[in-house]
Amino acid sequence: PIQNPPSAAVAPTASTATLKLYDLRWDHGYRPGRAYASSRLATMIWTAELARRLDEMNSSRTAVLTHPGFIQERPRLGRTTALAERIIGHSAAEGAQTLVSACDPDIPNGSFIVPDGPGQLRGEPTCAQPPAIAQDRDLAGRLWRMSEQLSGVPFLDTYPGVPPQG
Repeated sequence: PIQNPPSAAVAPTASTATLKLYDLRWDHGYRPGRAYASSRLATMIWTAELARRLDEMNSSRTAVLTHPGFIQERPRLGRTTALAERIIGHSAAEGAQTLVSACDPDIPNGSFIVPDGPGQLRGEPTCAQPPAIAQDRDLAGRLWRMSEQLSGVPFLDTYPGVPPQG
């Protein structure tokens, strides 16, 4: 059972991509790679909204965005691809350090933890400015409401220790 700790962190991984609010379930023109990238972007926007709502509620819980960078653990298409991965990417264990860092109790709510290297593709975890799309309050509010409608779950109203809004 889920306990009600005095503080807790939500730290999903994120990505940047195109988000089709009109077709969140990908009922039309499903493409696995694009659907995955879009789901990561939706997660980023939703988590940024969660962080804002937790702040408004003066909650001790945090929602932190993470991006692991470019992970080398992909199918090898040839020696050139493997070399490129070694140059621009890092291991899954190194990428996971962004998630580990996000669980630090000193990381502020709403932070965005990314690798500190060029293009945020590899490196040590650091705090960065979330992408502008994650800061779009109108888009985040629409995605939040759509998530509640599609799931049938009124978020934040159902968790122990989190007072209902209203």
